[in-house]
Amino acid sequence: MTDKSIKYESIILENGKEAQKAYYYKQNLTKYQGNPLIEALPPILEDEEAFDLMIHEPPMDENVQQLTKAERFHAITTVFQFFQPVVRHLELQSRFSRFIRDGYISRNPNNPQNVRLINECYNNLVNNKGLTNIKDSRSTSSSFAIIGFPGVGKSSGIQRVLDLYPRLILHKSPINAIQIVWVKVDCPNDGSLKTLCLDFFIKIDELVGTNYAVKFGKRGNISTMVLQVAMIARTHHIGVLIIDEIQHILAKRGGAQDMLNFFVTLSNEIGIPVIMIGTMKARKIFQNDFRQARRAGGHGDMVWTPMEYDIEWTMLMEQMWKYQWVKNKTSLSEEMSQVLYDASQGIVDIAVKLFVLAQARAIYDGTELITPDLIYQTADEDLKLVKPMLKALRDGSEIDLAKYEDITPIDIDMYLEKYRLKFDMKQRINSLSEQKRIKEKEIRDLEKAVSSLVHLGFDEDKAMHKVDKIMKQNPHFDSIQLVQKAIKELQPAEKPKLRRGKKKIKDVMLLDIVNKGRDNKQAAYESLNLASWIKKPFEDWSM
Repeated sequence: MTDKSIKYESIILENGKEAQKAYYYKQNLTKYQGNPLIEALPPILEDEEAFDLMIHEPPMDENVQQLTKAERFHAITTVFQFFQPVVRHLELQSRFSRFIRDGYISRNPNNPQNVRLINECYNNLVNNKGLTNIKDSRSTSSSFAIIGFPGVGKSSGIQRVLDLYPRLILHKSPINAIQIVWVKVDCPNDGSLKTLCLDFFIKIDELVGTNYAVKFGKRGNISTMVLQVAMIARTHHIGVLIIDEIQHILAKRGGAQDMLNFFVTLSNEIGIPVIMIGTMKARKIFQNDFRQARRAGGHGDMVWTPMEYDIEWTMLMEQMWKYQWVKNKTSLSEEMSQVLYDASQGIVDIAVKLFVLAQARAIYDGTELITPDLIYQTADEDLKLVKPMLKALRDGSEIDLAKYEDITPIDIDMYLEKYRLKFDMKQRINSLSEQKRIKEKEIRDLEKAVSSLVHLGFDEDKAMHKVDKIMKQNPHFDSIQLVQKAIKELQPAEKPKLRRGKKKIKDVMLLDIVNKGRDNKQAAYESLNLASWIKKPFEDWSM
């Protein structure tokens, strides 16, 4: 079996960014041989190998029973770090692997024509000519789009694929260059091509320490900026350009076609592969000539709809279900798997957030158990913003779905903050109640102790001062213990003035013990016995 272990040697660039020193893998395919940009990429993976590298299972705390509520409330979001690839992710990985390599075929730096094309880009820039004046680029790249409902895993899926590749590769020989393997930018909210180019310059500056944003971003016109993007992409050997939130180009009236034409030009004439990611609203963008241009490259679009209820869904939920921080943990039942599917309609992001929010509820209300009813309650009360879309999915209504094709994913932080505030308030109220209970008990014990000491003939002010001091030193003492310790400390300084016919100290203390017992619904005998004033029969008899 071929050794596919990835060899890394990190190098810190002058701007502080980390790059991987180029290590060249021998290529078995003839079309990839002799191209250092392809040979420096990680090896081509089988699906099983990609699955093992893409899956991420964060550690689970085993001592759930010993964790406090507050700690478990922090822990429940650990599941957001969990990622298990499904078929569509493995398909995306395989497609991306071909995509980036095919894009580099026509840009082999060992080929003199590549140098000629860079020089031609520069000459066009100087002479204010467009990209279409570049001839015979023989591009092998293409572009494709990933569109789907929010939460089906588009952005997270592409990120897990990108994580399989180094961001920067430093070449010393046979070429001396920094290869930028991929660049990902968000389509600007205003749908402006100029803003997109500026964001691109900023991203490149952050990666390799250039100053393109200052040099070309402020005074340059769109034509100049577009040409500069093309030249930068060639110069820095950019493998793939990923544009997320592509539906935003619809925000600029008449601007969508200009941006799409720019993407086609990058792909077809400059040889930079382009991946566009967007919501279902982006379907309106990919029409007519642009669609045909992308299909010519051999890569069809990927439309990601919610998952079906099948073995793949069940396996995914079983892995997710391990991340329970409620004290009454359960195994995933068939019913619960169906409930999660019904409540989320196969949108994984929603299923995960329901799982987290349901745990927050269970921890907050003290039930410590995830049930089907709790999942439905959480969906009904916490997912109000996406309920119309989920209903449209459940009903299969294309007309209704069109209304919600651009709905944004729910922001779970807002809901968790709500439970955190409730949780903190409940803890605070409980704490205040406990403090109040303790304070009231202290007052009662203080009053009873002072009353008993006064009955015994001690001065009230001195008794109050002494008992208060003893309470601060011994907060766990009850009224009887307070009286006993106060008598020991007060007797040497002041002999009690006996009242009520010279009643003995013992009699007053006994009366106080009996009265205290009555407050606790105890018989006199029981109270005196608990206070050790009653001896057991025959205790002092010798045998």
